[in-house]
Amino acid sequence: MSFSIQHVGWSLGNYCNARCGHCYSWQIRSNPASLSAEHVEHRVDELISVGVKTVNLGGNEPIFTHGPNPKDSLLPHIIRRATSAGLTVGVTSNGTTPILLEKHAPDAFEAVHEWHISIDSPMAEEHDRNRGGPYFHLAKTALGLTASRGVSRTIIYTAMAWNTGPDHVRGLLLLAASFGADLRVNTVKPTEPGMAKLALSPTQYFRFFRELARWSAPTVVGEPILASAWGLPSEGCPCGVSSLRINGVTADGRVPVSPCVFLHDLRVGDLL
Repeated sequence: MSFSIQHVGWSLGNYCNARCGHCYSWQIRSNPASLSAEHVEHRVDELISVGVKTVNLGGNEPIFTHGPNPKDSLLPHIIRRATSAGLTVGVTSNGTTPILLEKHAPDAFEAVHEWHISIDSPMAEEHDRNRGGPYFHLAKTALGLTASRGVSRTIIYTAMAWNTGPDHVRGLLLLAASFGADLRVNTVKPTEPGMAKLALSPTQYFRFFRELARWSAPTVVGEPILASAWGLPSEGCPCGVSSLRINGVTADGRVPVSPCVFLHDLRVGDLL
């Protein structure tokens, strides 16, 4: 079997302004090490050398590459460097990053090919409760901003036991339609024992996706069991085959990679 890494997720820093109840990456954001401009140059050169085509910036709230002050951020430099090298750049955000980037570095904002805005519930109270603060309005503002600029935008939704009822489906599809956004749904992955209660039961799983398919048109399906049920081809899981995750700087100064964002214990190597 041959492997050709085409797509990379890049965890940028160790700070996030939200405290999501299902966060996958808080464990790897506990050390104070940060990127340097030299790190950025080296990483981009490595990506180009192995033929990577697209990079998604996230892992924390991307604007905060150096703690909570956005003025210290290397994100504009990362976007400029990556796009000038021919990489297609996407950014995953809770809404904070596009708003601040458009204000302080509009050229970098315009260079982003696609914005992925994370929503936990179409109901503001539920979303804010899971995020630990008033983030629903922030996400809607970011969706409106990207829509007004004509930039490609996608709502990212993590399906959990508490946010997959019929009202959630209707509200989610209406929210996406109101901003002309695509919708990408992932099912929650219990990466630690305390998250098991968030997982969907088989009944919840099929009921939720059946309702989604009733009112929308699936375009890409990664879950083989759903693809089979809908008579669609499945792309399967790309992790470690055509995509991988670049981790943040570790306490000992390394930049390891792993197959995906869920597999924190499988960090290997050093891009530096």
